[in-house]
Amino acid sequence: MIAEGEENNLKMFLDAINIRNALINIESLETEYSRYTGDYADFYKLMSEGEIDERLDKASEHLKEIIVVMKDGFGNLDSKMGTMI
Repeated sequence: MIAEGEENNLKMFLDAINIRNALINIESLETEYSRYTGDYADFYKLMSEGEIDERLDKASEHLKEIIVVMKDGFGNLDSKMGTMI
């Protein structure tokens, strides 16, 4: 991954992608800093042939919601039913 930007924004970006939860566990991040080139103006994901990106992202969102309900107990289920259906 190559990211360009102000140092504070890059640090926030690193914090955001350093994910540790029930679905994703980033074990380590290696960083290398170099001079800003201005070559990159956009952000996008590269996918291999056959990947179903949009549906997979939506499925992971629903799975995260289910995990939260399981951890919090079913007492909060009523407030989430409308969004999970």
